[in-house]
Amino acid sequence: MSFKELFSRSKERDVATRDQIVCDTEELKDFISLWTINEGWKFEDFGDFMELIGIKTPVKLSQYDKENYSFQCVTALNTKMGISLVFGDGIDYCSEIRVTEGEEKRCYFINTNDVGKKKSAPKVTLQSRNIKRNGKELESYYSEYRCDRTLKLDKTHELEVEIDKPDTYQDQSDFFVLQNCTDIEEYLLGLEAPLNATEVYQKMMEFLSFSDEDILKCDKILVSYLETIDDRQRVRSKILLTNGEMQEYATLEGEETYHVFRDGNWVYTYPGIRIMYLEDKKRYTFSVAGSEEEIIAANPSKTMNKVKAKITELWKYVK
Repeated sequence: MSFKELFSRSKERDVATRDQIVCDTEELKDFISLWTINEGWKFEDFGDFMELIGIKTPVKLSQYDKENYSFQCVTALNTKMGISLVFGDGIDYCSEIRVTEGEEKRCYFINTNDVGKKKSAPKVTLQSRNIKRNGKELESYYSEYRCDRTLKLDKTHELEVEIDKPDTYQDQSDFFVLQNCTDIEEYLLGLEAPLNATEVYQKMMEFLSFSDEDILKCDKILVSYLETIDDRQRVRSKILLTNGEMQEYATLEGEETYHVFRDGNWVYTYPGIRIMYLEDKKRYTFSVAGSEEEIIAANPSKTMNKVKAKITELWKYVK
């Protein structure tokens, strides 16, 4: 039967046959067989794993790269993608399927076939997703207990978002990971610099439908907007909550950043100016860098009064 004829056949997803997976060489077929056997499955089960990660079978597999454990996959709709298989060790590492499609990369864990269970079936868990679009790059990592995302907006600006699953949902392992996941990532990819961490935080809570109680049950919620200048990374806007209590709050106003901490410390930054206050030592550090004119224009007394007034307003967020 030709590959073209294979595609014209009607199929049911739960019926795995050898015809669903067509390998151009026996070497590639042996490699896939070895990978499935490593987790207690058979070559015939590979079609189910393909379906579970969103790749409709039958598929044609070719261009086996022995060094990188990878090959090309062509679907019935002539969609092409790269696939690599990672072997688990049965203890610390799970077996993985990694898919590269255009500018998107996804990584899935697969389950081990528990021969002691009569109804054991192939399962996959999305572990990470990397998307490049319009000069931006979004990296997302998922687990039962948290989800971390990093959005690189350009060479100097990035956004970090880390949210733990509320203890309220400890018996629903997939609740947090799957809640409006695609909508969240599309929203993040649509953001532009400069960013306001407070606005992003509020939008994330809406997407996740987190109640006040949910926020109190989260060990960590972080939204941090960072800027890198001369290889030095600085916080420009930030929200860090632990069990509903604000630990850090930083707001961006034009080119100025006001950053307060729960322990009473605070930091102010502006191009060429940095003021830091340490509560335990009751000590300030005022640094200025620039031309003679810029240093004179800094006017420490005036700047300090202005900054301290703003910092006083911000204590309401962390105390």
